[in-house]
Amino acid sequence: ELTEGTITSHGEGVAIGMLGASYISHKMGLMSAEDRAEHDRLIEWLDPEIYLPDRDIEAEVLDKVLHDNKRGYIAERKGFAPFILNRRIGEMHYPNIYYLEYVPVELVKEAIHYVVERMRARGYSGANVGGEDGTVSQPSTRRASRPLKRHPSSFVYGDDLPVAKVAKALEKGLRKHGSINFDAAAVSRPL
Repeated sequence: ELTEGTITSHGEGVAIGMLGASYISHKMGLMSAEDRAEHDRLIEWLDPEIYLPDRDIEAEVLDKVLHDNKRGYIAERKGFAPFILNRRIGEMHYPNIYYLEYVPVELVKEAIHYVVERMRARGYSGANVGGEDGTVSQPSTRRASRPLKRHPSSFVYGDDLPVAKVAKALEKGLRKHGSINFDAAAVSRPL
């Protein structure tokens, strides 16, 4: 979601990232093919929206992953990135108290490539995502080059831009003053 030119919400970015984590979990032998297929179907059911720029973004995504906020909880290891991984829906892999597993950077690159291609297939080319292995098949008409359902600003500010601006202003005031007093009459008046 932080990659330049990419438009998605944080929650949808997390859901999309979970596809990469399931790819890694399966490749590392932590998640069976059946559990991965069930997991990935659930993510597809959520229908996360993303707009990807028409350029190679994989190196930039890798850089974001390698500088993710999960760093610092466990000792850094050259050539590895910390990931939270599942064994199946509802069961986390528990290598330590932080649930963080060392994943080889080469495997992270594979996962990024897989997810980027899968998202491009869903939103750009109309290619269909294949069976349980998640391979991309020949183009179909399913969701071909569909536009985003929301205005791009809604990914940043929420679906209701005016309400989001008010909420942001209230949060800023609360941080600055420690409390907010409302005039009930002013609040009930139409804008």
